[in-house]
Amino acid sequence: RRRKEEQWTLENNDDINSEHDNHILQQQQQQQLNRLVTIIQQLKTLLTQTLPQIKSRILHATSPILCEISRGYFVPFLTVALACLGRIHTLCLT
Repeated sequence: RRRKEEQWTLENNDDINSEHDNHILQQQQQQQLNRLVTIIQQLKTLLTQTLPQIKSRILHATSPILCEISRGYFVPFLTVALACLGRIHTLCLT
């Protein structure tokens, strides 16, 4: 009879621990969900506000850079400027 009582007590404690573990797991999942929502909101802001502003500035700077390259004789500057134009072209295509 004592063994049955011990087993019942262990099972009962397991249920309590299991409920506690489930509660902790639910809290952790809720925290992760809150973090994910925050990240999604930041991405939305980035995509709707920041990136169009950056793209506009890049497109505005492209023409003066091309003008300077066409009349420039300083090779290191031209190399850097051409690299920048390549990056600008890639950004504008994506």
